[in-house]
Amino acid sequence: MSTTRSRHDVRVSEPNGALTVVAAIVVLAAGLVGGVAAFNKPAGTTALLRPPNGGPVCGSVHLHRTASGFEVDMDLSGVAPNPPGSTYECWFVGPSDSVQHPNRVSAGTFRVDADARASLRMMTSADLKRFPIIGITLETDGGNPARHGVKVLGWWGSGWMS
Repeated sequence: MSTTRSRHDVRVSEPNGALTVVAAIVVLAAGLVGGVAAFNKPAGTTALLRPPNGGPVCGSVHLHRTASGFEVDMDLSGVAPNPPGSTYECWFVGPSDSVQHPNRVSAGTFRVDADARASLRMMTSADLKRFPIIGITLETDGGNPARHGVKVLGWWGSGWMS
């Protein structure tokens, strides 16, 4: 057996070396898949959604500017399915918002499936400088456009696209 190696030879001298090679291939494949997914995602801003009490992240919102406003792509998991007669609503909220003095714009309503997941796309033309906060509330079905429900998720950061 020759001990001379070229720079293209892979030499596995221990049982753990084989595992290292397999792990490297898996990492490389995952990186390629992730790179393709990131390449296909439109440029924009992503925010993580949490319960107002500071619990774990339950989803994300990705905003992508279009000619008519923003596409709002939302992915949620671990959110309770909405009870019969209710719907979740996504809001873009201004700094001094309250139930008595609303300062918010609805981006749309949606439902969460029995597996506690939702994946959806909405559109908004809200001015993100004026409405920099995202809020998700659980509302009763009734056709009233005002917020009446409890806040279940939100993003209170700053630095949206202008």
